[in-house]
Amino acid sequence: MVVTPTPPNPPILNDPTLTSTWSHRAWVASGCIITVLISLAKAITGAAKSHMWLEPIVAGLLGYILADLASGVHHWFIDNYGSASTPLFGTQIDAFQDPHKRPWRVTRIQFANIIHTLARGVTLTVLPIDLACSCNDPTIHGFVAVFSGCIIFSLKFHALAHTPKSQLPLLVAALQDAGLLV
Repeated sequence: MVVTPTPPNPPILNDPTLTSTWSHRAWVASGCIITVLISLAKAITGAAKSHMWLEPIVAGLLGYILADLASGVHHWFIDNYGSASTPLFGTQIDAFQDPHKRPWRVTRIQFANIIHTLARGVTLTVLPIDLACSCNDPTIHGFVAVFSGCIIFSLKFHALAHTPKSQLPLLVAALQDAGLLV
């Protein structure tokens, strides 16, 4: 029997701030399923039609690297500057600094709750461009799909960094060990 140590300030089991709502799930669905998958499908079909595979793959790799850089710089900035009363970014700063006070809490936030804000941002930014743009360049769509997907999941990846290694799925632990996830 594995005994999980109790965090110093155990969470209240019915804490509504940790629970995903239907609104959270809807934003995740629109961000992941609609926005990212539309770009990914356009990248794959465009690559198949043009027999151009290397460029979309390289663009996807670039999307991964730039998403990692952008989310890292954003996290560093939010962690080090401002407070809850900072205009425009105050609630985001407060939420980002919470794991430093209570690292156990971020590991208990349900999936859609932790990523819905980024999914909403991606949906509101990328979906209109995807729908309005007649561009069928698989390279652009490859970049957009991977970049958007990595941005959406960046907070979940960060939450997994606060999870004890013994509680991580083997794939996540392996990706962390390889330096591909935080």
